[in-house]
Amino acid sequence: MTATISSNPSSSSLTTHFRQTWDNSLFFTGTDDPAIATTVASLKADIAQLAEMCESFLILAETADSIDPADYDTLIGQIRSIHIQRTALRKQLDNVSTYISSARSTDTQDVHANTWKPILQKLGADFSQAMTPLNVFLMRASETFITALLADPTLTEMAFSIHHQRQLKDQLLSVTEEQLITALATNGLHAWGNLYSELAGTLKCEIQGNSRGLAQAANLLSHADSTTRQAAWEAIYQAWHTQQSAVAAGLNAINGWRIEETQKRKSQRELHYLDKSCHQSCISRETLDTLMATTYQQREIGQRALSAMAKAMGQNQAHPWDLMAPAPVIGTSAADDNKEISPGSSLGLAQEAAKEISFEAAIALIAKAFNKLTPEMGEFAIMMAEKAG
Repeated sequence: MTATISSNPSSSSLTTHFRQTWDNSLFFTGTDDPAIATTVASLKADIAQLAEMCESFLILAETADSIDPADYDTLIGQIRSIHIQRTALRKQLDNVSTYISSARSTDTQDVHANTWKPILQKLGADFSQAMTPLNVFLMRASETFITALLADPTLTEMAFSIHHQRQLKDQLLSVTEEQLITALATNGLHAWGNLYSELAGTLKCEIQGNSRGLAQAANLLSHADSTTRQAAWEAIYQAWHTQQSAVAAGLNAINGWRIEETQKRKSQRELHYLDKSCHQSCISRETLDTLMATTYQQREIGQRALSAMAKAMGQNQAHPWDLMAPAPVIGTSAADDNKEISPGSSLGLAQEAAKEISFEAAIALIAKAFNKLTPEMGEFAIMMAEKAG
């Protein structure tokens, strides 16, 4: 597909109409659809079968670095079958999980979605436990075996994942211990994240006489009126202030879990507390340190931007609630009343940019900007808009 982008995003020649709301009826009719229960039951059975397929690697993981080359073809054949099964299961599990997450993102009080969430989290943990024997085997296997494995056309796509995970080879515990950590995390580590989500979905913010949910209040931080932004910011602060003990307890528990797990894994090499986060983000500590150092060194640019924002809004300084403020529309402040604005000037361009454009024109504008990086990015933006419904 080629992304055809008009040179003028607001041009009336742009006739394609994109959906502006999700339509997930292709998957399920609602969070109470009986098909969800059927899918979950099928996934449970398939995950149990996957666990059986991986069971033989429980013993093989102990001698993974000294596998006889004569056994390579047989093992690669087994791994190929598991990979195909895993890929299909992962897609099914991700589809139903994303469906439920999407429902909860629009209605945090959806009873059916809230019921399915922990069930699906448990399924995800079961899936991970089923794959643990093979995953440990692949982390411990010799480079010779990994090279032979990734030469298989079906398994080549695993290359990045395998090489990335093998960077933490010296942090591995036994297969049984790895499975135990995954199982305990469902009702331990992840439970605190669930609590945070529940709080974020139920907190109410009193703003100018109206009670609003946290998401609605957050949207008001980009309101054009400074008084409304301030009221929203203060209401959000106050709402979380009432839950500060619960939030602090959650953060302490999460960090405590991670510190304790790191201690259990440090027999060969002790990781810095940021190393695992960097690994999960697929960056190195050097990259993180460089980003932080560069940000600090160039902080004056951000400070100048905030000063410019404050000046544009007619204020001496920017406040916390001004960070998401929209650019003021030219001509609405007293300072702009006596200015003569020419079409090509910076003020003229700002005034033009302040005009509303259609959703379709906005997609075209985004795709055009992406095209400057690479045409594939522009095509991706169009494809996402086309398939949104």
